[in-house]
This record gives sequence, C-alpha cells and structure tokens, in this order.
Amino acid sequence: MRQHGNGLVRLFAVCIAALWLSACSSAPQEKPSALSSKQEILEEQVSEEMFGIPMQNLQARAFQVEQGQSFSEILASHKVPGNVSGALIEASDSIFDLRKLRAGKPYTLLCKKGSDGLPVCLVYEASLTEAVVFDWRQEKAPTVYKEARAIVYAQKEAAGVIESSLYQTVVDQGLDPNICYKLDGMFKWSVDFFALQKGDRFRVIYEAMYADTLDLGVHKILAATFTHRGKERMAIRFEQGEKVGFYDAEGQSMKSRFLKAPLEYSRISSRYNLNRYHPILKRRKAHLGTDYAAPTGTPIVSVADGVVVAAGYGRGNGNYVKVKHDNTYTTQYLHMSKFGQGIKRGMRVSQGQVIGYVGSTGLATGPHLCYRFWKNGKQVDPFKEQPQVTEPLADSLRPAFEKIRDRLVPQLESIGYHEHLRQAALNALKKSTASFKADA
Repeated sequence: MRQHGNGLVRLFAVCIAALWLSACSSAPQEKPSALSSKQEILEEQVSEEMFGIPMQNLQARAFQVEQGQSFSEILASHKVPGNVSGALIEASDSIFDLRKLRAGKPYTLLCKKGSDGLPVCLVYEASLTEAVVFDWRQEKAPTVYKEARAIVYAQKEAAGVIESSLYQTVVDQGLDPNICYKLDGMFKWSVDFFALQKGDRFRVIYEAMYADTLDLGVHKILAATFTHRGKERMAIRFEQGEKVGFYDAEGQSMKSRFLKAPLEYSRISSRYNLNRYHPILKRRKAHLGTDYAAPTGTPIVSVADGVVVAAGYGRGNGNYVKVKHDNTYTTQYLHMSKFGQGIKRGMRVSQGQVIGYVGSTGLATGPHLCYRFWKNGKQVDPFKEQPQVTEPLADSLRPAFEKIRDRLVPQLESIGYHEHLRQAALNALKKSTASFKADA
C-alpha cells in the first residue's frame, strides 16, 4: 500500500512539473544567450578532431576496461588481428606500461565509417588531460604515443533561485557543484553562506573547461551577483599578473579584514543568542558565540591576520585557540579535535590559515566549532559588525578594470532566472519519470 501511495505521489509530481514546463514554454522566451555561438564553435572543434586525430572518415565508440581485462583481450574482443595486437604491444614498451590499465577507465575506439566499422585506433584515457593512442591506421607500421588533450575554454552563464540549499540548486540544473565553492570564494567576506534563505539567488558568467569531449567543469568565474536577504552584491574577477582579485562595479575590493565565517561552506547550527537553552547544562545560558556544525576534522581558519594569544585546553572549551587581531578585535575557536600545524602561543597567523580542526572536546554534544568574537573586550555578534574593506584597486589599474567591467556587467544583468528554473524543473521531471517507471 505504501509503495502504491509513493507511486501516486511521484505521478502527481510528474504531472505538476509537466504543467509548469508547459506554462514556461508558452511564456515569453528570453533572448538567446550571446554565448551560444561560442559553444557551437566548441562542439565543431571537438567533432572535427579527437585526441589529435582527424575524424572526417572515422566515428568514435566509447567503452570501459573490464575487471581483470588485459590489453590483448581488449583488442581481441574488438576483432583486431593478432599480428596487429602483437605489434602494438611491442611498440608500447617504452611509451606506456600496459600493466597500468585500470578497470573502469574509459577508452575510445575510432572506427572507419561504413558498414564494416573496423577499428583503426584505440585511445586509453590515462588521465583527465592525457591519453595513450594505439594507432594502426597503417596496419604494417602500428604506432603508440601519448597525446595531451586539447584544452578548450567556453564562456557560459548560469543562474538560480535557492529553494533548499545553494548546492541543491546548482545540482538540480545539472551544473558543476564547484560553482558553489567558487561563489563562496568570491563572496566569503560579504555573504553569510551559513544563513542562506529560500529566495536568495545568484547569476554567474564562468569559463567551462573541456579536454576534447570531456567536460572538466568550471575553470573560473568571471563575474557574479549574489542576492541575500534582498541585498544584491556583484563581484568581477580582475587579474593583475599572477594576482587575482574580486571587485564590485565601483572597483572596491570584495576582500575585507574579516571573513564572514571560520569554516568553508558547511552548515550553521546555532547563532549568537543571549537566551539559549544549553543542551548539556540543561538551563538557560547566554551563548556568546556562533556554532558551526561540521564533520570532525574539518579545517578551521583564522578569520583575519593576528597573533595567537592562547592555544590550550579548558574543561568547557575543550581544545581552543584565541587570536588577537589588534587592540580592538580578538576571536576564539572552541571544541577542536586538534590544533593546526605549529599553532602555539605567540605565533603570527594570516587570514585563512588553518589553526585547528573541528571536534567535540569540552562541553559539546557533537562535532562542531564554537566561534567567538570580541570587540573592545566585550563579546559581540560578528554578523552585526560592518566589514572593513582592504586592498583597494590602484588608480593606474582602473582603466583596465573598467574595460572588463563594461563588457561583463551588461551581460551579467541580462541573465534571467526563468530559463534556468525551467531547466531545473526539466531535470526533476526526468528523475521523477524514471523513478515512476522503475516502480511500475
């Protein structure tokens, strides 16, 4: 009965998603992306050549190495003549150790177009960026060589409206999850990623990286907006030689003196609260810190430059580190499982440096970090402190920055959310339909 009920729920979800998609398709369509032509060029480049081999008279077929399968067995399974197989094995001796073939690794057969479809090349993908090519197009003189994949970059766009989490919003659209972490890297001084809300949204222009036909994911984000609690922030990537920075449209650095959080993108469990019920002491007790629930061993970083004034153990605090940043500000990090390498009293630390790892030492119900923030000797809520901007853009660099800004900002502002929401619904519809069919 329960399975039947679940099936009806999924059927209902499929119907709703289908109706939503139908409404989307009848709504006014957004203008095509200006980047579509670049993506078509990429596909054209890939179809003309693979692994450095012209594909005009060839077609590709993808396979995987089976468990326990040897190179000669792979060739035999594709009816490659024994004399060719022997010559390829001999030719590979100084190029690639055939004992390093791994089960599950992909390989591609390049076959002649036509009714016979005879294979003439085998390409074993040794790594994401390198392949080993076994070429017997000249049957009397087979060759083996390594081929670096041709790396191609394509500029792409994405947008999303958060329903449950940033990660889920990205994944639902079939996007690379690394977008989440790169957004965190751009906005970690101004957006509290541990308190995102339903309705928060983002738009990004990014470079995707491809090695032949293989999608290697996001290379870098060129520009993005992130709207949190109704306030939109914009960040534009600007490179100065080997130095990379992010700036708003006015050229102000996104980097501020303090990070918004001492952990990378994870989950917040308890906020600064003057009337919190303590789960261990079983009484109301002011919680003058912010708790971050995270797995044991998650790195903890200093939110700003400073000097370690304490690193030890306390009955309530467990393993903790206290960092003095100047005569005004001090921060403290509690319940660590262990300290960062070399962390001790008197050591100077920099913003983002690992000072310890999440644990549950002291009075703690589970692995988490309690983060405390002092101003003029009094514990305060760090989220109410105004950011102190650092690293202003030099006047000499403004013309170069403004040229990039003037190209990216109009493009960024033209990205709508409608089509990206439609893609997420389409992906959900496909999953629901597949699940419903499986239960039928």
